Amino acid sequence: MSREVLRAARKKRKCWRRYRVSKNSDDFAVYKKQELLVKNLVIDTKAKFEKQLAKEVKVNPKSFHAYVRSKQKVKEGVGPLQRWFVIS
Repeated sequence: MSREVLRAARKKRKCWRRYRVSKNSDDFAVYKKQELLVKNLVIDTKAKFEKQLAKEVKVNPKSFHAYVRSKQKVKEGVGPLQRWFVIS
């Protein structure tokens, strides 16, 4: 993540802590505003990163395929680590 996103996320956590202590609706409104900002920053940063990957796929296919593999929903599990043979 970019430094900007990390700073915004830190500020969001700070706003949440402030709200939990005060239970003030104004603090909650500030938190919700910050939450929306962080959400949009993450979406924009991710889109920018993916666009850059797609743009450089001819130059750097390894990073593109690594990213695609990391986004797979189904992951292969670990197979049997040791086989137990029964000798009759």
